Amino acid sequence: MKTFEEYQKVSVLAANRSVDEAVKDIDEHLLLNSLSNLKVEAGKVSEIIENFHHKGKGIDKDDIIKNLGFILWNVAAIATALNIDMEEIISKNMEELKKLVLSNE
Repeated sequence: MKTFEEYQKVSVLAANRSVDEAVKDIDEHLLLNSLSNLKVEAGKVSEIIENFHHKGKGIDKDDIIKNLGFILWNVAAIATALNIDMEEIISKNMEELKKLVLSNE
């Protein structure tokens, strides 16, 4: 996979939505379904890390990668539902991160 644009298209198809269907207007079904799934997956990652921190349990790298992948999938689907390009999200986030780095120097 070469770009986030390609990833974004695949994420929509994996959600059983057509790319054309998802990008016409705000796709409320895709938006709400992906938001719900994002919460579930973030909760799984949180539980893994809390169990590591509080109970001394190990972190299964494959499990955390799988769950972070599902988080990424749902972020891409939410972006698509809102007609936002992942590259734009990354670009704007990079600007914010650079500001944070500069403010910490």
